[in-house]
Amino acid sequence: MDAPFFTIAIPNYERPHFLREALQNILAQSFEDFEIIVSDDCSEQDIALVINEFSDARLRWIRQEINLGATANFNYVIGQARGRYIVLHQNDDLLHRDFLLRAHEAFQQHPDAALYAACFWTGDVLQGFRARTDMQADKAADILAGGPFLLDGDLFAVRLLVSLPITFPVVAILAEHWHAVGDYFADYELGADQITLCRVLIGGNVLYDTRIGGVYRAHASQTSRASAKKDKKHFHKLTLQQMISDLERHQVPWEKLLRGRAQQATPSELISMLCESLIYQADSRMIKLLVRMLSQRQELNRISQFIKLAKKIKLRGLVYLLRCFLKKN
Repeated sequence: MDAPFFTIAIPNYERPHFLREALQNILAQSFEDFEIIVSDDCSEQDIALVINEFSDARLRWIRQEINLGATANFNYVIGQARGRYIVLHQNDDLLHRDFLLRAHEAFQQHPDAALYAACFWTGDVLQGFRARTDMQADKAADILAGGPFLLDGDLFAVRLLVSLPITFPVVAILAEHWHAVGDYFADYELGADQITLCRVLIGGNVLYDTRIGGVYRAHASQTSRASAKKDKKHFHKLTLQQMISDLERHQVPWEKLLRGRAQQATPSELISMLCESLIYQADSRMIKLLVRMLSQRQELNRISQFIKLAKKIKLRGLVYLLRCFLKKN
């Protein structure tokens, strides 16, 4: 049997209603040369009932006899892929019906590229969905054209320090490239997606499509939402440290690239970047860079502005801000 162009890899645990919707959505793709692999991580609910609703030869599934844990299951299903490109798709996310078609066309135009990514909706049905493109353009028409735009992977990797410009499932990655960077980061779960994306972006280019490629759903059962606040802070701090370590190991000039990103940001975006960096106790070099950028724009030069910032970051953030400027890098 010939290898498919894409593998849609679904690491599943519970949530059969989400899995059913995801499979229905994937099997309706306008591009048909793909396989779906579901690796169920020993769910208590009967996932076989959902799988058996679909009689499609492109779908295969494995039920783990013991619970592997999220990141181990991610790497297991990635390891089963036969496709040239892999799309990591959690069971609660959705792909636009033309996502694979657009990705295929992009890779045909740029066969040397290892990664295709699209803009995505995030949110939920009750609160609504929102999206933002990370493509800089002189005219709105350029963004509406969709692309794909061949952009610097290092720049996107650095943007992960202060935002989420791309995320799964709207990312297709060359299988060889997955394995070259060590597959999915497995040391801990919270932040593993950002670290993995950072690693696959470093040193290459990204084919970026400004058209909506899918939905990254927000709901209460997500690990990032269900985790305790102190755990999220701890692991986000570790995530930032790991990404900077990876960037520096590959000699990426992350401070220069981050400065360029900050120059493009609005004052409110800069404030948000600084607040989040202080809350999660990011690298002091990041903190100093963002403060200097705000000062250059005269956004922290009045007492009222500083008081407003202090209310957002609270005492812990203020203490860390002081420590950053007392520390010698």
